[in-house]
Amino acid sequence: MFDRPSGGDRAILVNLDFGDMDFAESGEEIRRLAESAGVEPVAVIQGRRHRPDAATYAGAGKVQEIAQAVQSAGASLVLFNHDLSPAQERNLERDIACRVVDRSSHQSRPHLLVVVGAAAHVGHVVAVHDPEGGRLFRHRDAA
Repeated sequence: MFDRPSGGDRAILVNLDFGDMDFAESGEEIRRLAESAGVEPVAVIQGRRHRPDAATYAGAGKVQEIAQAVQSAGASLVLFNHDLSPAQERNLERDIACRVVDRSSHQSRPHLLVVVGAAAHVGHVVAVHDPEGGRLFRHRDAA
């Protein structure tokens, strides 16, 4: 069984450009939501791709860049501004040796953005932004 590293409050944000018109806007949104969840974005990794990599979404070179940023910034969380498959998430966590969270969290309501960050000694805080309702919810996670 894969042992997932626990999340933290210093994060690397990953925002890849696939030619979408709202690339810059979605990058700013993920930063604001991370901050509202108590996560400190310490670096932003950006890149351009024609399509997602099947194994890691970002590609081997970008994954190395993310891993180096995690080490140099002392981050314990990587937040992708994209939807990852469970296999991509596992591969990224293995390659980066850090907790990886994606845009949708694979919940029953995929339009929600879930940001996981560590609260000061009381467990995890999960902030959920509902774009349809424009609201931000917070609750404590038992993990």
